[in-house]
Amino acid sequence: MLKTILRNFISNAIKFSPQGSTIRVEATEKNNEVEILISDKGIGMDEDTMATIFKMDNVVSNEGTNGEIGYGFGLLICKDYIEQHQGRVWCDSTINQGSDFYFTLPLKK
Repeated sequence: MLKTILRNFISNAIKFSPQGSTIRVEATEKNNEVEILISDKGIGMDEDTMATIFKMDNVVSNEGTNGEIGYGFGLLICKDYIEQHQGRVWCDSTINQGSDFYFTLPLKK
């Protein structure tokens, strides 16, 4: 499941970023969990889009910067997998400046 989560977030970052831009992946240990960040400098999202991207009733597929096609279910699957492991997922984004996707997973003792 972790491979699927990372693959989806990273491929989305690539899909919505200009060619040659940088994608950053970071992991930080915080309060008995690991927080993963996938950050891009792509097209970004507005507040309304961010409020709905993890909701089943608003499955939307947007075309990537090079015309890539998606089905709009990847983020929902990631959210489900993360929550099955007692984690959380969220994002911050600004139009034309990029997106930061975060998720947490608890650390085993």
